[in-house]
Amino acid sequence: MAENSFQPFTRRQTMIRRDFEIYRYRYMDEVELHHHDFYEIYMLLRGSVSYTVENRIFHMRAGDLMLISPLELHQARVDSNDEPYERIVLWVDRGYLESLSSPHTSLTRCFDTTVPGHTNLLRLPGPRSADRGHPYPDPAEIAPSLPAGLSCGSGEVFSRYNALGMAFLDGSA
Repeated sequence: MAENSFQPFTRRQTMIRRDFEIYRYRYMDEVELHHHDFYEIYMLLRGSVSYTVENRIFHMRAGDLMLISPLELHQARVDSNDEPYERIVLWVDRGYLESLSSPHTSLTRCFDTTVPGHTNLLRLPGPRSADRGHPYPDPAEIAPSLPAGLSCGSGEVFSRYNALGMAFLDGSA
């Protein structure tokens, strides 16, 4: 991926587009504990990060996804500056995500903190990013191994996210 595919880091925590925004960042300045009124999907590509969500601390690895619901207090903290820190952040408007759902698939359910077994951190099985050349899991490996209660059309959700991420990395998004 070309160096110019990284966006300059911004502390802005509001959306400027109506439906969604996607950013790929390398490094960052410290961001205070914050919340916003849209969904956030954070994918760690490289580095070591502790992610705090509503007083719970998650230690992330490359390829992990963090699902943040609107108004959840959260903060990423880089554990070490010894290695590059890269991530993709997808912000999605509430109404837009609901409009993508169907009567059989609620794309907002995986963000629902009232669902038994809910977790903000998704650590997907399969080969590590270094083994596959990219951090995106094979969608066929995902659905059978997701936590119970994560029934938001998970295979479809991750397949779409995978395709979006790969298009972004290839420069076609």
